Amino acid sequence: MKTTFLIVFASLFASAVCSQSKDETEAVKTVITKLVEGVDKQDGKMLADVFHETSGIFAFTPDGTGMLTVTAEQFAGMHASGKFGGRKRKMEIKGLDINDEGLIASAIVHAYDKKVFYDYRLTLFKIDGKWGIVSFGQRSRKNG
Repeated sequence: MKTTFLIVFASLFASAVCSQSKDETEAVKTVITKLVEGVDKQDGKMLADVFHETSGIFAFTPDGTGMLTVTAEQFAGMHASGKFGGRKRKMEIKGLDINDEGLIASAIVHAYDKKVFYDYRLTLFKIDGKWGIVSFGQRSRKNG
């Protein structure tokens, strides 16, 4: 009887953990998709929504020898101005890892079209039940 109870309990617990993990993975993927769409559509509001307000964006200079740093607010404003992005890119999430508590995630994302390839490295935190990007690293290069 005890063995049966333990097997049923373990099965239910594993099922709940898998379901939660799947839900968290989908929630993080939604944030990443909104990031790429926000850049492509030049939607500053969409971009502001995917970052936590104290986030930083770190990008290599186009020649790859230096680094630029802006706040999430500046990043959203730059794209809302229409000076950056405005593409329709394909996106692939190459790596996604969520910690055991479901509070910290990291992702490797590639967004590209025929002209440019972007490599994003993201760290996301779940605060007050909402996933948001806290750190965004970017390297872009010509594609092809």
